[in-house]
Amino acid sequence: MNSNEKAVQASGLVKSFGRTQAVEDLDLAVADGEVVGLLGPNGAGKTTVVRILSTLLRPDSGSATVFGHDVVDDAAAVRRLIGLTGQFASIDDDLSGRENLTIQARLLGLDRSAAAARCSELLAQFELEDAARRPVKTYSGGMQRRLDIAGALVVPPRLLFVDEPTTGLDPRSRSQVWQLVRALVADGVTVLLTTQYLEEADQLTDRIVVVDHGRVLADDTPRQLKRSVGASVLEVEMVDPSRLTDAARSLAVDLGPAEMTGNGTTLRVRIPSSIENHGHRTTRAFARLAEDGIALAGYALGQPSLDEVFLALTGHRAETPTADETSLEEIVGGLIGDLARYLMTSGIVIGLGLIMGFRPAGGATGVLLGVALILAFASGLSWIWTTLGLLARSPQSLGLLSFLVQFPLLFASNTFVAPDTMPAWIDHLVTLNPVSHLVSTERDLMAGTATAGEVTGVLLAAAALTVVFAPLTMRLYQRRN
Repeated sequence: MNSNEKAVQASGLVKSFGRTQAVEDLDLAVADGEVVGLLGPNGAGKTTVVRILSTLLRPDSGSATVFGHDVVDDAAAVRRLIGLTGQFASIDDDLSGRENLTIQARLLGLDRSAAAARCSELLAQFELEDAARRPVKTYSGGMQRRLDIAGALVVPPRLLFVDEPTTGLDPRSRSQVWQLVRALVADGVTVLLTTQYLEEADQLTDRIVVVDHGRVLADDTPRQLKRSVGASVLEVEMVDPSRLTDAARSLAVDLGPAEMTGNGTTLRVRIPSSIENHGHRTTRAFARLAEDGIALAGYALGQPSLDEVFLALTGHRAETPTADETSLEEIVGGLIGDLARYLMTSGIVIGLGLIMGFRPAGGATGVLLGVALILAFASGLSWIWTTLGLLARSPQSLGLLSFLVQFPLLFASNTFVAPDTMPAWIDHLVTLNPVSHLVSTERDLMAGTATAGEVTGVLLAAAALTVVFAPLTMRLYQRRN
């Protein structure tokens, strides 16, 4: 390890998304072998910084290097040196743990035998051997996170980005992930992690960079940051809560102002570093309480928490991580992904039909127009699914909502059964169902008998879905963010 070499050197980074300034003139330096934590609440810009440094985003201005390689001009070299675990596990739930690691190993260029050996090594290192052949969807949250980190280490990186490593995990799983990070550091890996958990930053990092609204507010060791707020914190619990005001007045004589905590029986005094001999003055404050006849049920003297540091620097407490935060980029990416899947599916179906001897009477024009109609209609449907995703509180509720919408659209249509074979009351639903109009138009396009009215009707249905659900999606997104 070269102590003079910078693993990360960033200067003046700026990144905006529309009117939102995600990163503003940010400077950051990480030494080789160091563990640095980016600490900040939701929306502070931490993930954006990581995405820039890992070459997933281009900054609007400023520069950044990873081990001397520019993240924009020499992105390929940067990617060979880094590993990345995002906020959400990037693993396939339907595959086993071994299969997930094997795929990543082969994609990264390892041959079959080397991939198998590396996967076995990682599964053992991360204590996943017993579950290696089970589908990942049967794993606990902690096991999935460990597997995700293992995937980032298939080819050992010099620098590992760990974005929100324990968000949503239970305390035991958080402790396991912490142990893994410590083990990586012991092996010489440089780590840059983002977190909203103040305890996590205190436990794992050599240095904490406090970020809020895209700007660095402080950069120091956990100990020094806490000392910047005060030399120590005294908490006293009262036997008689009615004497809180008297106790606060008595403590203020020697130690300064006291604040009442949420339970109504305890006072908290932050003792400034500027107070000399604060140990002696604390003893004198206790003596004054006794002289005033104020009995204590208990007391504690310790260092300020990082939560207090954050409050002092930003004016607000660090927010608790939420599992349902959704970014606009994720929404747009999901919509583009949906269209790509529909296009690929259409291509596969048409290709298989041609191989099996099907020759559409409508010719190439009918086929191309049919695919265009499917994509137009699919874009409208995608807005529905996105709206449902923002409404759902959990994957289970999303599945139920999707079923309630998808079932009538698909099965109360002429997709599988001719309408004239259905009961009369269902026949009316089939006639009104926009999917029925799409299916009929597609069949007529393939047969070369489609009319302009049919095509126009499908396009209007797609436009109606978009007009209704696109604004609804954006309104729900703005409400949640």
